[in-house]
Amino acid sequence: FDYPGYGGNEGQPHPRTIRESAVAAWNAAAADLGLDTDAARDRGRFLGHSLGAAVSLMAAGQLGLRRGVVV
Repeated sequence: FDYPGYGGNEGQPHPRTIRESAVAAWNAAAADLGLDTDAARDRGRFLGHSLGAAVSLMAAGQLGLRRGVVV
């Protein structure tokens, strides 16, 4: 996962677009694993490094995740 406007990705880096992308990536991963929303939230974890730490915490708050690591 990379943020809108970073690397070769289209879009603009903005907290709203980054949050939307992170949640969409989470939902796609959960669907690919065959997990419903509750199961994904109960089993899910987050990992964020550097700028990703803020993004991880932002997405975790929106998704209801309670366990993870930020560096």
